[in-house]
Amino acid sequence: MKISSRLTGCVEWQKVKQEELKLQKIEEAKERFEKLKREACDLGGKEGVEKLLSGGIADILASHLDVKGKASVTDHAIFRSHAAR
Repeated sequence: MKISSRLTGCVEWQKVKQEELKLQKIEEAKERFEKLKREACDLGGKEGVEKLLSGGIADILASHLDVKGKASVTDHAIFRSHAAR
């Protein structure tokens, strides 16, 4: 019985560690995004949009739209054209 409870505790501990790692990665991504956003705002205009999209933000936006709209966004030019308006 002790071995079984230790294994269960170990599996739960591993799950907690995995979730902590995911949260850490999210926090790091958020910090990178905030830095990119500040840099893009400083540049302004089309250059700012390009800076923001070149930093991998287009993939994040595409994923968000995929989930929200149940569609697949693979053409990042869509973001550029809307941002240029």
